[in-house]
Amino acid sequence: MPASLTLAVSHQVSEAARPFTVLSGHLAATALGTAFDVSNDAGFVSVSVVRGVVEARAPRLGERLNVGDWITFDMVSHSVTRRTREASQIAAWRDGMIVAERETVSAMVAKIVRWQRGRVVVADPFLGSRMVSGVFDLADPIGALEAVVRPFGARVRKIAPFMTLISPV
Repeated sequence: MPASLTLAVSHQVSEAARPFTVLSGHLAATALGTAFDVSNDAGFVSVSVVRGVVEARAPRLGERLNVGDWITFDMVSHSVTRRTREASQIAAWRDGMIVAERETVSAMVAKIVRWQRGRVVVADPFLGSRMVSGVFDLADPIGALEAVVRPFGARVRKIAPFMTLISPV
């Protein structure tokens, strides 16, 4: 799956006898009577559990996730980061917010641009690899992008109605 492709899935399954599987790149997440969220942003696939249990499988990965668990799978290095968070923070995008905990700027930009018209370009590849945490308001995607990159001395500029540039100051 190309790194530029973005996939977001949120699903609720009411019966454990009818598992539901989401495939994203090399990762397969199977719900076992649960509600979970999967996203593929800038080459990082994340799976988080709202209710129940999810099995996540990929090369060198076999994880069973419970409520509040989330993992991020790097599709290039095949490394895995595992953390926990409040179940109410998972899929917060449904309520117009994104909660980030040590996510790359590139992944956050990919998530936010779903609410931003046009293309967003990060001009500095080093900036895209920086890690960010916070809560970002999707009602104002430009403001959310600014909040993501401001700690690193970068700025967001609208070049045209359908083009936004993120670059060092």
